[in-house]
Amino acid sequence: MKKLTLVRHGVTSHTLTGRFCGHQNPPLHNDGIRASNFLTSHPLLYNVDIVVSSPLSRAFETAKPIANHCSVDLHTDDRLLEIDFGNWDGCVITGINTSSEYDAWRKDPATNAPPMGETGLSAQARAIAASEHYQIENDHIVIVSHKGIIRLLICHYLGLPAREFRSIGPIPASSVSQLILDNRRWHMNTLGDVCHLPIGLMTGSY
Repeated sequence: MKKLTLVRHGVTSHTLTGRFCGHQNPPLHNDGIRASNFLTSHPLLYNVDIVVSSPLSRAFETAKPIANHCSVDLHTDDRLLEIDFGNWDGCVITGINTSSEYDAWRKDPATNAPPMGETGLSAQARAIAASEHYQIENDHIVIVSHKGIIRLLICHYLGLPAREFRSIGPIPASSVSQLILDNRRWHMNTLGDVCHLPIGLMTGSY
């Protein structure tokens, strides 16, 4: 039985202010660092074969305590980068939500890209390729990545249309989601779970 455990990175200054982060690389906020250490107590993060992270620091620093606790190798893979939001990186929605480009993206983010950015389908294709690469030799893979990538992977494995990926959730910062392959079919075991976090780190939408 295969397990695919998807961990979203901890909070950054962009997360706290509701900004598109994309390929920008802000470090973890102090709350994000604290939350990353609590991840090691999550009940689904056991018998792990490999931890694979987006190379962006907010994901990599979230992944390190997990890999250390599980005594497994930590790999980075560029295919797990967040969606490239192009000109929207660093922006808040209120600064762009009156544009025709935002309206088109909101209606179908799978085939419409932000200006100078990436479509959801493009990001999904690279994330799937990464996930399936590591599934060849590993039964329990932990992927530490970003909200958009996690949602796109969930859509793929559950057979949901990619244009609906922004409706999957919530996927809070430092949350754990898990898919299980049983009888050749993927099932959602848990979504956006933060049971490992103390109350003070569970507040906010992030």
